Amino acid sequence: MDSNQVKILLEKYWQGETSVVEESRLKAYFRSDDVAEELEQYRALFQFFDAEALIKFHPVLKTPTRKSNTVRILSSAWVRGAAAAVILALGVYFFMIPGQENIDMRDVTYIDTYESPELAYEEAKKALFYLSGKMNKGVSTAANSLDKMKTLDEIVNAN
Repeated sequence: MDSNQVKILLEKYWQGETSVVEESRLKAYFRSDDVAEELEQYRALFQFFDAEALIKFHPVLKTPTRKSNTVRILSSAWVRGAAAAVILALGVYFFMIPGQENIDMRDVTYIDTYESPELAYEEAKKALFYLSGKMNKGVSTAANSLDKMKTLDEIVNAN
């Protein structure tokens, strides 16, 4: 095989476009003694591939052995169960404290924070406009992000 053919095959090889047959031709070329001088730098790479193909992996699996037959008292499941029981007991205690009476909501009176209903209406309106502006800003930001994702999706699906 002449050096021009080898250069073409190498270019295809670096692009990942060679077939198995073409790769075997490259390996055979670099194993031979008549490698062109300008291609000599690639010989070591293909020799490395050949050497790595010969390496075999033989895993040695050891089965774990138990050191003793004693049962662990503080296993993780037991500790988690005890912690859950303590948290539950504390929750029940704090929510059911003796002496705390139920409040009848019919007896609660509400106090106005504004003296006139018009002023309260204007303040509520101002607060709702502020909230609406923030919500619209969030919606527009999300819409812009979705537009960017659509274009990205089109690019990905086009290929």
